Amino acid sequence: METAASQFVLSCVIRRLHYRDAARLIERVPPHLREQLLDLPAGPDLSITVFGILDALIHRYGLTEPQAQSLLLRFWGTLESWTEPEMYDEVRSTLYNERGRVAA
Repeated sequence: METAASQFVLSCVIRRLHYRDAARLIERVPPHLREQLLDLPAGPDLSITVFGILDALIHRYGLTEPQAQSLLLRFWGTLESWTEPEMYDEVRSTLYNERGRVAA
């Protein structure tokens, strides 16, 4: 979770969540990542989607689509290790689009 792209994904997820849920999640991340997350604007930022995150990984960080998808899958695995199952499911479901599909 140390790459700039991984930190970008974490920041997007935090911004997408309602500020109370984001605060709960920030408590669960390793201490060295918390400070930068506390400076993010309060959510929820409804414009953030899984598809937008993937697109940004491709265009900002020069990843191929398979690399971006792989990074996102590793992110979800890391997030799952930081949280209890209910929180993980809640966070992940927040990034579903209106039709109930998820890209990751």
